[in-house]
Amino acid sequence: MEVAALNDTGMHSDGNRLYLAIDANGRKASLSIPSFWKFVEEFLATKSHEWKNAKHRAQWFMTLPTYAAPLHALAIDKITTVDVLGVLRPIWIEKPETGSRLRGQIEAVLDAAKAAGHRNGENPAAWAGNLAHLLSKRTAGQSIAAVPKATRRKERIPSVDHSCGLFL
Repeated sequence: MEVAALNDTGMHSDGNRLYLAIDANGRKASLSIPSFWKFVEEFLATKSHEWKNAKHRAQWFMTLPTYAAPLHALAIDKITTVDVLGVLRPIWIEKPETGSRLRGQIEAVLDAAKAAGHRNGENPAAWAGNLAHLLSKRTAGQSIAAVPKATRRKERIPSVDHSCGLFL
């Protein structure tokens, strides 16, 4: 790609995680897109001092390294909804609080990456209009796994007394 010939506003990739950004005034800047984990480290170094609650801070430093490991090596601009679902689905039902927290943390990191110019488009970890349609919604404080299957079935499909046509 001939850099001198590029004048269109936006991001231009060389295909190897190097980008040329051109702003509305025609200024050019070279960007290297970090891995998810590299950006997480920068994000935590920048934001963690804002978290006054020690438990909250510790959760960030435990949850992302442990549960988001499959995302660590991916370029932050290449993470998709499929990638996010890959880390959330294994814990979503069994560890609902952790799954919800992890989703929010990934969303915050990807939002920060977008603000830093490393991503474009929608956030693949966003709940509204995205993951809300792909993951189960839980009642606060209750895992769906804690509700017996027979109870869930009765709540969804009422019994019918065919002799008189009434729901039981």
